Amino acid sequence: MANCESENEDLLKKLELYREACEEQHKLEWNLQQREEEIAELQKALSDMQVCLFQEREHVLRLYSENDRLRIRELEDKKKIQNLLALVGPDAGEVTYFHKEPPHRVSILQKTLQAAVACEPSASKADPGVSKRQVRIKDKEGISERHQRDTEMLLLQVIHSS
Repeated sequence: MANCESENEDLLKKLELYREACEEQHKLEWNLQQREEEIAELQKALSDMQVCLFQEREHVLRLYSENDRLRIRELEDKKKIQNLLALVGPDAGEVTYFHKEPPHRVSILQKTLQAAVACEPSASKADPGVSKRQVRIKDKEGISERHQRDTEMLLLQVIHSS
């Protein structure tokens, strides 16, 4: 009987060890399943991001293409404008803006500069050398802002028949 009791205790200890091992295995399997679900979610998110990246790259390429088309169109328009201007000829007091191209001749009349500094709408009436466009530009912007913008972005050529 004592032998049976010791054998029973040994079996209970082994059973307890097996139970703990099974619980540990179950816990590990559950953790593994959670990690696999996380991996699947991350892979889906990665796939979605790759699709989004591909779409953005396509969009950028379309924008580059459109930009190139517009540059070509701009050059064609400039040629047409130059052809039309050559046919019509220069006008007295004409103002032509060149973007990134140096002017062939620059002459700025002193009367024009004085009228621009005066900042009065009546300056165009007092000085016939000032065009309506120059008065409008002067009214819309401050002299310093216009001067800074003009020196940074545009070269001004004033063609005036003497």
